[in-house]
Amino acid sequence: MIVRASLILTIFQCNFGNDIATGGLIWSKYQQNFVQLYTIPRFAALMSEAQARYRSFEFYNMHKESVRASYNEVSHVASFYDNDTKATGVSGELWILLADYLNFTLIPMKSKEGMFGKRLENGSYSGLIGTMKRNESEVILRTGLYRFRMRDLDYSTPIYKTRYHLITRPEWHYDNEWIITMFSKKSWCLIISLFVVLSMLGYFLQKIPDKNSKRKESSPDFNLSDHIFHTFAIMCSQGYLPTNYHKKFKILSISKSIFSWLVFLTFSAHLIYRMTNKRVVPPFEDIESLFEDTDYTILAFRGSMIFESFELKMRRMIAANPDLKDRVMFMNTREDMYRKVCYSKRKYAIFEVQDTFMAVSRFVCELLPVGRSYYRTWITFGIRKDLPYKRAIDIAIIKMHEVGLVDGLRDRWLLTKLENRKRSVFKMIDFNQVYMLFYILTVGLFVSFIVLGIEHIVFFYESKSAAEKKSIK
Repeated sequence: MIVRASLILTIFQCNFGNDIATGGLIWSKYQQNFVQLYTIPRFAALMSEAQARYRSFEFYNMHKESVRASYNEVSHVASFYDNDTKATGVSGELWILLADYLNFTLIPMKSKEGMFGKRLENGSYSGLIGTMKRNESEVILRTGLYRFRMRDLDYSTPIYKTRYHLITRPEWHYDNEWIITMFSKKSWCLIISLFVVLSMLGYFLQKIPDKNSKRKESSPDFNLSDHIFHTFAIMCSQGYLPTNYHKKFKILSISKSIFSWLVFLTFSAHLIYRMTNKRVVPPFEDIESLFEDTDYTILAFRGSMIFESFELKMRRMIAANPDLKDRVMFMNTREDMYRKVCYSKRKYAIFEVQDTFMAVSRFVCELLPVGRSYYRTWITFGIRKDLPYKRAIDIAIIKMHEVGLVDGLRDRWLLTKLENRKRSVFKMIDFNQVYMLFYILTVGLFVSFIVLGIEHIVFFYESKSAAEKKSIK
C-alpha cells in the first residue's frame, strides 16, 4: 500500500503538481473502497503545503516592488497627468487602489504607439504587447479577454463586461403620425364603437311611441344618416345642430357633448408633447444592412483590441463585393475617427467598444449605438506571463468587487450624464409636424366631392324615374 501510494504520488507530482495530487482518490484495501488522498498522512502534508503556498500569494506583500503599467490615453478610461507619471480614469484608479493594497509602486507609462499590437513577420511584437514582450512593462492597463491572445499574455480577474457596437450620429425625426398614434388601437376602437352606439341609440329612441300626439307632430323624424352626421358633428365640436334635434334628444345630445369634451381634454393634454416630440430612426440594423440599404461608411480604429478579427471580416466582405472597398476605412487615431463622424458632411458609423464610446462621447457630438452588438467580452488587465504577482492581483480585484469599489469607479467614470447635451431652443412648428392635418383635410375634401357626385347621380336617376312614372300615368 505504501509503495503503491508513493509511486502514485511521484507520478502525480511529476505530471500535475502537488496541489492536484492531493485532490485525487486511491483504493484502500483495508476499507475496500476509494478514499481521498489527503486522508493518507503523506498526502495530507502535501495538501497543507499547497494551501500554505496559495495563501502566501493571497496575502503577498510586494514590498514596494515596481510595476510598470502601459496604455495609450483614452479619456475617463486611462488618462495620464503630471508629466505622464500618474494615471487616472477607471483603469488608472483601480491600479492605484491595487498598489496601495498590495504595497507596490505603480509606474504608469503612456504608450506612444496607439496600436494594441500583433505578431510581426520577424517574430517580434508591435504596440502594447510589444512593450510587454520586450520587458518594458509588466501590465497593460486595459484589455479585452480574448482566447486568441492567451498565448501572448495572461489576464487578470475580469473587471466588467462590454461589447462592440456600430455607433453613429442619431437622426431625429418628428412623429408625423402623432394625430393617429395619440390613442392606442384599443382606444380608437372604443371611441368608434361608442360613436356607432350613440348614433344607433338616437335612431331607435325616436321609434318609441310618444303619448303626446301634438309634440309628436311638431317634431319631425330623423333618419339614420342624420343621426350619424349630427353625432359626428357633436363629437367633433363642430357643425350646426338643429333645434328640433337637440330638443328631441336633449339628454342624449348632452351626453354626447360631455363624452366629446372628455376626449378633447385627453387629446389636448398630450398634443404639444406629441407634436414636438422627436424619435431616433435607426438607419440600419447591422453591418450587412448598412452596406445594402444606406450610404454610410464604417470607420474602425487600428488600435482596438479586436482589430485583426474585424479587419479579416471586412476583407472577406470586400472580396465578395469589391464595391464595398470605399465603404470601410481604418483610422490610426481615435481623434480622427470621432472628428469624421461628428463634423463631416458624409455619413459615418464607427466600430467602437462600449465603455470607450461612453467615455469619449461625453466630449464630442451626440452619438448613439445602432443595431445589434458584436464581440461581447470582459474588460480585464493584461499581465506578463512570468509576473509572480498575478494571483495576488486576482485576489485583490475579487475583494474590490466584493466591497463594490469596481462598480463605484465604473459608475463614476463611465455612467455619469453626458456633458455634450445642448439646451434645446424654441423652434417654429414646420410643415413636417402638421402635414398629417392637411393630409386628412385633403382626403376629407376628396371624399366630400365623391359623396356629392353620388348624391347628384342618385338624384338624377330618382328624378328621371319619377318623371317616367308621371308620363305613364
